Amino acid sequence: MAKQKRLKIRTGARTASKVQEKELISKAKKIKKNPDLVIPKCEHEGRCTFDRIRRQVKRVQLLADDEKKLTRLAKSGDQLARAYAATLLLTHSEKAPYLAVFRTPFGEIAYAMRGKVKKEKLIGVQNYDKPKWKLLSVLDLATKRGLHIYSTKKGMICMGKEPNPPSYFVKEMIDSIKYPIGKEGKICLCEHVSKKEVKEEKADLNSYILVHWKSAETDIAVCGKCASKKSNIVASIIQNMAVPKPEEDFEVKIITALKCKIDCESCNIERHLDIKEERMKGYTTGILSDYELIQKHMEDFEEHLKSKDEKLFVLDNDCYGEDVEAFINELKPTDSERIGLETILEKVETPVIVSKATPNKVLNMFWEDYGLDAIKAIVGDEKTASKLYEKADLSKSSPSQILREASIFTKKRDIISALPNYGSLPSIAKFADNVARIYMTQGKEGSLRAIEHYKGGDTRIKSVAYAFLLALGQGASKKWQYTKTEIDFAQFLKEPALKLLNSGPGEYHDNLQSLLSATGSTKKLTQD
Repeated sequence: MAKQKRLKIRTGARTASKVQEKELISKAKKIKKNPDLVIPKCEHEGRCTFDRIRRQVKRVQLLADDEKKLTRLAKSGDQLARAYAATLLLTHSEKAPYLAVFRTPFGEIAYAMRGKVKKEKLIGVQNYDKPKWKLLSVLDLATKRGLHIYSTKKGMICMGKEPNPPSYFVKEMIDSIKYPIGKEGKICLCEHVSKKEVKEEKADLNSYILVHWKSAETDIAVCGKCASKKSNIVASIIQNMAVPKPEEDFEVKIITALKCKIDCESCNIERHLDIKEERMKGYTTGILSDYELIQKHMEDFEEHLKSKDEKLFVLDNDCYGEDVEAFINELKPTDSERIGLETILEKVETPVIVSKATPNKVLNMFWEDYGLDAIKAIVGDEKTASKLYEKADLSKSSPSQILREASIFTKKRDIISALPNYGSLPSIAKFADNVARIYMTQGKEGSLRAIEHYKGGDTRIKSVAYAFLLALGQGASKKWQYTKTEIDFAQFLKEPALKLLNSGPGEYHDNLQSLLSATGSTKKLTQD
């Protein structure tokens, strides 16, 4: 019942269960004794529309034991008084074998048809114990006469023609919100939003929905982490109100957590974007949940940022302005990815807005336009870059993999080609040479894979392997794979292993020989 005037109703009929029948008759007997259960209590100054209706209902109560007169009263007069009379007829028949069904987007409810009465009136009277349903009996009066009626578990309250919800109604509504929220005066918030943030309408860490309930002078703030796909703060309150324009009593904002990560000379970004009209309509009518409204608005906010005709880098909730280096650093790219990102992003003149991004995700966004330039920045010449670009298959390899392979190709061409060539090497030297060359072309991760690949049992080679692990700072995590003897010997071999990894072409042969000799070998290495 979030927006009463637009409520779509479908009806049907079904046989009443014994429980339903017994419950309806029991309720009829209760309102027979106390008709005030179905009439709003007036808590405003001056005369009230319900004064006259209350008198008519009281007259019906006086005739509650006369079935014939109740039947007549259920066909004429005020509609609420008619519904009261029609419901009292159940106390005479003690039966309600068939029920009509009232269906809405917010659920369905069954009621007994009697007399010539509007279905909404019957439903409200027969369900006086259900806050959102009993409002149906007075909804037309609230709309036509500009009344503000609030429904609580205890009863309905009419506050006249001004929006002025009683404090106990406000408390009941806040307590009914399905979130673990705390209260700080007139501010209700989840644990991830502070009172200061709400007062200043800013977000330090998490974007959040901020509902300002005007007449209650109350703010409700729930962040995107806590927001539920099943809850709607405004709709849950509105369905307990019968007022002319309930949605106008609420101001809803999404406070975005966009933070400046660098100091710009000037900033043209609006932190607070108004919620689109169609989003707000979907929210106040209960179609969108709190979570969905936040997500939809954040999508709109992202599109708003992307529409700017300027260089701008935003990662998650962090804005880096035009600082491409700071943006790339936050992505934590590999060396080849960094070269690709620097090359590509220097050419991009439109905003780059990404969330939960990896270097590959950003590269992929612009690969079609600038992928060739990224490869060229690594290999150095356009002809070779073009061959690698045309050879690359994005269905099988990602931009990050393509750049990595381009980097390996370049290092093999420029570094490995400058190293000594060997026709044959002793097994220890062959293992060390292989690890060193892979390190120079593929980096630390590649060399670690090469070390792991060795499955032989030569104790001296295993000591060299662990020496490389120590040189790469990975000894502790792999220690369990080696014997104490191999580990102790590796400590002695660590220094020559480290020198080999960092060798230039000129000293490579001598450093390889030094490592081999340190293992106790007397063999002399010869170059081709």
